[in-house]
Amino acid sequence: MIVNPQFLRYVLSSLIINSLGFISYIILLEYLNFSAFMAISIQYPIIFCIYYLMQTYFVFNKKINGKNLVQLLLNLILLYFLNIIALFFCIKILNLNAMLSQCLIIVILASINFSVQRKIIYS
Repeated sequence: MIVNPQFLRYVLSSLIINSLGFISYIILLEYLNFSAFMAISIQYPIIFCIYYLMQTYFVFNKKINGKNLVQLLLNLILLYFLNIIALFFCIKILNLNAMLSQCLIIVILASINFSVQRKIIYS
């Protein structure tokens, strides 16, 4: 079974970006005493710039243009709201730990995100 090189680049960049995002989440949550929801709200815009550049150049080998920037921004806004809803469900309904919840959410959202980017944004 041969794995798609684009998928491997996506996995590598996702590991880097999500690690940076999760580390910033932990710092905001544990050391700066933000709520889980506020930590996500602060962390998303910070990560966006790095994310856009990595996805555009490294993963999908495209040039920066307004169309894919707007599409990716709309995609990330959708992912942000899905993340907040999932966090609420995990923390408030299931009474799970905020860090464990975010780890699980990252995996699910990364899978959704790759499909959206590959089929819509960078097609």
